[in-house]
Amino acid sequence: EEDEMAAAVAEMEQEQEESVMKLVSVSSADREKAVHARCQRDVTDLLLESRIRLQKPLSLAATLPRGGASALLMARVPEAQEAAAAAAAEVEGLFEDLLGLRAALWRQNSALPTPGPWAGTRSAGKRSRDEMLSRLDGADREMEAFRDATIDKWDGKVKTGAGTAAASKFKALNQSVLSQVQTVLEDSSRLVRRTRVKRSTYRVLGAALFPSSDAVPTVENQGEDG
Repeated sequence: EEDEMAAAVAEMEQEQEESVMKLVSVSSADREKAVHARCQRDVTDLLLESRIRLQKPLSLAATLPRGGASALLMARVPEAQEAAAAAAAEVEGLFEDLLGLRAALWRQNSALPTPGPWAGTRSAGKRSRDEMLSRLDGADREMEAFRDATIDKWDGKVKTGAGTAAASKFKALNQSVLSQVQTVLEDSSRLVRRTRVKRSTYRVLGAALFPSSDAVPTVENQGEDG
């Protein structure tokens, strides 16, 4: 009887130890998730802050000469042409850095396929605008399947947690995120108008000399909420 009791006590102690280890494991996993969530929030806050800081330079850039006025400025003022070329080089370097970062993060995710030619090293010489956009488009197309699957997965988790998974599919807000995005993209003209709302008053330099559509693009639907 003593042997049986000792065996039972040992079994109970083992079960208790296993339960404690499971709790420790769950707690550790929760802490790790919390750390990742906090990092994601910090990155999001930094991106938002950067966008706010960019607002003033973007507003100033909207006043720069366009079309014929821009060509005249470059021809008459060599310093402006040099400054424009330097700015273009900076933008190209930033583009390369962003693509390099994207490729580095891509390779850290084993669920993604090997990145294509867009992730290659920078070639010698100046890249054209079309070439840069082509590389960006290549990265977006390779990411599309994984992106949609990830969005759909977390969309389902959020709805399940909120208790809206069984709600009516006829309500726009209860449709999947991908369905809502697709609905917005179907009306491309309205989408473009909403992204071109003029939210401030400014004067474009040289517009009086070249009052054509290429010098001063018309901003449509200025009163629509964006």
